[in-house]
Amino acid sequence: MQKNSFIHIGRTKKAHGTEGELKVHLFEEFTEDFLNTEFVFLDIDGGKVPFAVENIRFTGSPLVHFEDIDSSDEAVKYTAKQMYLQLADVLKTEERSIPQDLNDTSRYRRYTGYKIVDLTEGEIGKIEEVIEMPQQEMAQVTFRGKELLIPLHDTLIEDIDAKGSMIVMDLPEGLLEL
Repeated sequence: MQKNSFIHIGRTKKAHGTEGELKVHLFEEFTEDFLNTEFVFLDIDGGKVPFAVENIRFTGSPLVHFEDIDSSDEAVKYTAKQMYLQLADVLKTEERSIPQDLNDTSRYRRYTGYKIVDLTEGEIGKIEEVIEMPQQEMAQVTFRGKELLIPLHDTLIEDIDAKGSMIVMDLPEGLLEL
């Protein structure tokens, strides 16, 4: 394998916030590779330019902060760019810790086993199962000895910490009393 062989993993979308973060769209099968990489390559004027990944966080969509990009004005220069990894940085199937099911339509199933933490109540419990309903996906958790279904929706999710296996949510008042 050549050192400079690349694989397309997604694209940057738009600038987010004032600190230089970019929303990105990832091809789901490369999420784990993206989380473990130190460098992402952006296609700029037909060339692959390396960017050091300073931080990645999830708020529905992945947000990436590249080293030396510290403002929204700077981040805007790198919107709508194709993203690549070097092939040598892509994990082999047997090295993956996040299972891949390319036929799985669930957006949130990969978070089974993550802890849900509410901003007000604190730790709620681990996601035992993600259930697909017609309108949305629900996390099944046991809270204070009761089985609950918690809606997994971008408006309720404050942060997804992949390294800490935790989803921080701002749940509506009264949801936990149902």
